[in-house]
Amino acid sequence: MLRCFAMFRSGTWFLNRTQGDYHAATTNVTSFGAAGDVPVQGDWLGDGIERIGVFPNGTWYLSTTNTDYRASNSLQLSFGALGDIPIVGQWQAGARDLIGVFRPSTGQWYLSTNNQSYGGSNFQAFHWGANGDRPVVGDWDGNGVDDTGVYRAGNEGPLSNQGFLQSMPDPFSDRL
Repeated sequence: MLRCFAMFRSGTWFLNRTQGDYHAATTNVTSFGAAGDVPVQGDWLGDGIERIGVFPNGTWYLSTTNTDYRASNSLQLSFGALGDIPIVGQWQAGARDLIGVFRPSTGQWYLSTNNQSYGGSNFQAFHWGANGDRPVVGDWDGNGVDDTGVYRAGNEGPLSNQGFLQSMPDPFSDRL
């Protein structure tokens, strides 16, 4: 899969359609979000196309078209709270990326099962980490499902930094 580059600056996205230097002819510029929003990206629709999004204070705005924001071309989801760190991954086997948040004050993770607003049984919650940890997501065991991890910065110089990875069989197997 060819991965291209994107940059988010104060509500404006610069989507580079190649893996090279900036050129206006190969860059889509779109307005989606505002200054202070946390940029996110993922394949929300499961069609192999990465799309942009933003996470301001517990609300997700996910583009379905990679064009300027309109309510008709985006998903708006309430999933998270002020201070949460947004994460995106394939929590379930399949083609679609799902949203989630890591709450650094408690080490709690909340992973969506269906990219809908928080509520009912549409999420998986678990504790993994401590106050101050930074979340990381990846397929650590090569099974096609993303796993969670945390990065913990040390205070004894760069060699004291630690990473902790968690491979989970399938956190949603009880929900399928």
